[in-house]
Amino acid sequence: GHMTVVEFEELRKELVKRDSGKPVEKIKEEICTKSPPKLIKEIICENKTYADVNIDRSRGDWHVILYLMKHGVTDPDKILELLPRDSKAKENEKWNTQKYFVITLSKAWSVVKKYLEA
Repeated sequence: GHMTVVEFEELRKELVKRDSGKPVEKIKEEICTKSPPKLIKEIICENKTYADVNIDRSRGDWHVILYLMKHGVTDPDKILELLPRDSKAKENEKWNTQKYFVITLSKAWSVVKKYLEA
């Protein structure tokens, strides 16, 4: 249910710590030279919006965030930067006050963490 500010901070610290440390431009370049899935290619490489590719914003965010995390991009600020301009996470840029983004990050991270530790 409801996450506290302390839990946000804990999550953020863990995510930043696990991030590959690569700059956003480098991340984009790496993802885009690797023929990513269609959605990722359109959103991240071609700078399209969810509206352009006709996908629901929550679903779009979920797929993009999951993909980025699996590629070592876990820093929330970088994720925010890589999401399209019509991402639901961009309705309020201050991510720690924004339940939607935090909850999505937290769910995606629990999926990816298992995948990374496997």
